[in-house]
Amino acid sequence: MNPATAEAPRVSVITCTRDRPTDIQRLIPSVLGSDYPNFELIVVDQSTSDDTARIISAFADSRLIHLRMTVPGKARAENAGLSRATGDILAFTDDDCEVPRGWLRRAVSVLDTEADVSIVFGTVAAAPHDGTQVYIPTFHPSAYRKIRGRWIRYPVDAGLGANMAVRRRVFDALGAFDEWVGPGSHSRSGDDFELVYRALWQGFTLLQDPENVVLHYGERAFATGAARRAWHNNYYGMGWIHARHVRRGNWVAAALFFKQLWWAFELILARIRDRSPNLMIRRPLYLLLGAAKGARSPLTLRLPDTPAEGAIEVSRAEQAPT
Repeated sequence: MNPATAEAPRVSVITCTRDRPTDIQRLIPSVLGSDYPNFELIVVDQSTSDDTARIISAFADSRLIHLRMTVPGKARAENAGLSRATGDILAFTDDDCEVPRGWLRRAVSVLDTEADVSIVFGTVAAAPHDGTQVYIPTFHPSAYRKIRGRWIRYPVDAGLGANMAVRRRVFDALGAFDEWVGPGSHSRSGDDFELVYRALWQGFTLLQDPENVVLHYGERAFATGAARRAWHNNYYGMGWIHARHVRRGNWVAAALFFKQLWWAFELILARIRDRSPNLMIRRPLYLLLGAAKGARSPLTLRLPDTPAEGAIEVSRAEQAPT
């Protein structure tokens, strides 16, 4: 074994995909092209057809692991990836992203330098697009900074799971992603924020690193309503997550929920002053609807009917990377 490989902490990159064969075909070579010497890439595939599987099978690389699941839910998929991961560091990106060659090396370097930091978020930048036609979720941290404590706003003060590196000790302490939240679940969004919220509550420190940038190609078209649905789902997920934590006796979550509600109404007032035709009145509505549903949701992290361990490893290429 290469000495550099033996000394470098093992990293497990986890990405989840569902019926996006073109996107996964772009992501996989960008990850496998990393200049970091010791990692694996776990693709958890919840697709309804075999198109994605055929693309994954074309990559002959022993670092690539393909898991198939028959049920949807991003958090379920993330937990399936965690159950298979061998790394001391877990790196996450989305299937509609592209990562630079130095992505993993930079994330590991930050964690190596900042011993008190357990989660690192980098920049998620929009790929070239027409901003008048589509919306792409992004995250641009303003500075290299650490965040501690329990008063965190979503998504402004945290980060996006499309560019996230987490020490395994976080999952040892927290257990798993909450399978009731996130895309494809009851809450529709927020799997990354919910994890971070619990981590900060348990005393972990996160860091934002603006220099480590991934590109996001996830376009949501205005004309089809996809952009509007994405915004509404974010607010719905915020309401759901805060309500669940209030049910656990966390009254900071209640204060944060009412702050979010106030900011949503402030946005409406600003639009009225500007005589904007779009008042965004549905945003506080979805926040309230999500809270109402989340207040009645079970408090277990796992969904009892479809355990994440049910994922099946379909293929692991035997050919060594060249």
